[in-house]
Amino acid sequence: MNKILVATDGSVQAQKAIDFACDLAWKYDAEVYIAHVAFKTKVPEYVVEFVKTERVEGSPERVYMDALGKDIIERAEDQVRGWGLKNFRSVIMQGEPSEEIIRFAKDNEIDTIVMGNRGLGGVQRLLQGSVSQKVCSGGNYTCLRVK
Repeated sequence: MNKILVATDGSVQAQKAIDFACDLAWKYDAEVYIAHVAFKTKVPEYVVEFVKTERVEGSPERVYMDALGKDIIERAEDQVRGWGLKNFRSVIMQGEPSEEIIRFAKDNEIDTIVMGNRGLGGVQRLLQGSVSQKVCSGGNYTCLRVK
C-alpha cells in the first residue's frame, strides 16, 4: 500500500473514509491523495461576467467548480493534518465522479481507493448504481467502502 486515494464530497461518510484512509496511511507510510469531483452544472451568469471582466485565468466552468470544491478540499486537508500526516496531495476534478476517480487512479498508479459507502434510494441505485459501486468495479486497485 503506497498510494491511497480518498474521494470526498464533504459528507459524514466521506469524513469517515478520510479517517480510515489516514489510519492506513499512518500504518503503511503511504501517500494520501484527496479528491473531490464536482458535477458539471450550469454556471451562473454573474460568474461568467466576473471571469470576463476580471480576466480570471481559466474557463468560467472551471473557476466555478474550483470555488465549489475548495471548501470541501480544505476541510479534508485539515482532517488529514489532524492525523499528523504531511505526505498528501489534493485535487478538484470536474465531471462524472466515478469516471473521474477511476481515471485519476489509473493516471496516478493508485493502489488503494477509500470511499464512503453512501446508499442511494432503491430505484435510483437500481437504475444507475452508486459512485462507490462503479469505482470499486472499475480498475486494478484495492477498493474499500467505509460505512
